[in-house]
Amino acid sequence: MATASVDVPGPSDAELIDAVRAGDTGSYGPLYERHVSSAYNLARQLTRSTSEADDLVAEAFAKVLDTLRAAGVRTPRSAPTADALRHTAYDKTRRDRKLELAEDVSTVASAEAVSVPFKDTAMSGLERSLAAKAFARLPGAWQAVLWHTEIEGQTPAEVAPILG
Repeated sequence: MATASVDVPGPSDAELIDAVRAGDTGSYGPLYERHVSSAYNLARQLTRSTSEADDLVAEAFAKVLDTLRAAGVRTPRSAPTADALRHTAYDKTRRDRKLELAEDVSTVASAEAVSVPFKDTAMSGLERSLAAKAFARLPGAWQAVLWHTEIEGQTPAEVAPILG
């Protein structure tokens, strides 16, 4: 949010922001007090309940503080709470879309049959490489037996004549 147009006693937003950037987190209190009311007004427009507005304001102000304290991050010269509120609300909306709420756990359990199981490609690659190394270390006859029984699906009786 931009600095209020009326004269506010004490340091300006820019001075408070510079102090917070310099490590004086106590300067964030006056900045918070100066902008919290308008932040709640905007949060109430972006949310459906008072508790959601409270959460949104708290998370947005925490993000602003983290941004101001981050070394090397270029921040505006005025308190960016309105932008932080909007971005936090958008992030929350995206997170909420990914959630599926169910009244009954059994409906979630029956949905498991439809869901796609997780496949860790990194672990699959590791398992393949370890299996290939182990296979390569086997003697030739054992490799042939393993290949014919596991890959070709033949029985040991069918493999015996092949290997003599």
